[in-house]
Amino acid sequence: QRKVHGEPVGLRVSPMDGDKKELEGAGTANPLTRKLNKILNGDGVKGMQGPSEDVVEALRGLSGFFKSNTKRARANLRGDLERRSLIVNEEFLAALEGVHKKLETVHGDIQALSKCCADMNSRLQAARADTKQLIQKTTSLEQESN
Repeated sequence: QRKVHGEPVGLRVSPMDGDKKELEGAGTANPLTRKLNKILNGDGVKGMQGPSEDVVEALRGLSGFFKSNTKRARANLRGDLERRSLIVNEEFLAALEGVHKKLETVHGDIQALSKCCADMNSRLQAARADTKQLIQKTTSLEQESN
C-alpha cells in the first residue's frame, strides 16, 4: 500500500475495473482521503448508494488522459487540464465562427428583404395616392354628367 506524507492512500480507480471503485485501508488522519471516501461512498447524502453518475463520468474522463500516478504527473495535472480545456474552447470557437458567418449572411439577406419591402411599400403608397386622385376625378365627372 502506498503512503503520502506517512498516510496510506486508499483510492484506486482503474478503467479496467469498469464502474468498480475500490477504497483500500483509507487512513482517517488524511483530510483528502476522508473527503474522497465521503464523495465516493455517498456518505451524508440521503438515498445515495456509491458514487453518483457525475462522479463516475468525471473519473472516466480523468482516467482517459491521466495514465500514470507519478509525482510529476500529479504536478502537471492542472496544466494538462487547462491545456485540454483550451483545446476544447478553441474547437468550440472555431465552430461558432462558422455559425457567425452564416448568421451574417442571413442578416444581409434579411436587410435586403427589408429594403425591398420598404421600396414596395413606398410604391404602393404612391399608387394609392394616384388612384385616390383618379377616383376623385372620376366621381366628380360622374356627378357633373348626371
